[in-house]
Amino acid sequence: MATDYLEPAARLIGDYWRMDVCDFMQVTVCMSRIQRLFWRLVEECPPTCETRPGHSILLSPVPGEQHSFGLSVTEDAFRRKGWQVDSCSFDEEEDLYLLARENEYQIIGLSICGEPFAPVLAATILKLRRRSRNSGVSIMAGGSLAASHPEIVRGLGADLVVRDLPQALVLAEASVAAWDCNRHIASTSG
Repeated sequence: MATDYLEPAARLIGDYWRMDVCDFMQVTVCMSRIQRLFWRLVEECPPTCETRPGHSILLSPVPGEQHSFGLSVTEDAFRRKGWQVDSCSFDEEEDLYLLARENEYQIIGLSICGEPFAPVLAATILKLRRRSRNSGVSIMAGGSLAASHPEIVRGLGADLVVRDLPQALVLAEASVAAWDCNRHIASTSG
């Protein structure tokens, strides 16, 4: 529901902002209304499936990026598929590293919109790899920059680069399945 109607509306508002069709106040009011509608829908239609063991993800925008709606939709979609989801906002960089160090996430998903944040994404990925409790964690990168220029994002160290939410869900499931398979092989051959 959110991916069908609310995400395209939010994307259009972003386009209007970039084209100077809407000013900051109009964008803020529109996005606030879209987010309120989204959270009302989430509240009225909570996820029905239980959290599956071995399916945990940490989601965050790249530190400094100030977008949040797409990550909220992503968080809800993963929960509806039985994932345990933790998330950080743009101003919680230290929390991102703390959560990565204290929890054994299978995937850490980072969202990037603007090309100026590419160096920040690369540095964040390196820090997460050093600090993550799970040394085999898969780093997933998504957001508008990943959708429009996946080659740029791929070159910054992400294991998985996703153009949209359906692809993120598919690649996350495949990553966990591969991780489980490798763990099983290691336990039976040792």
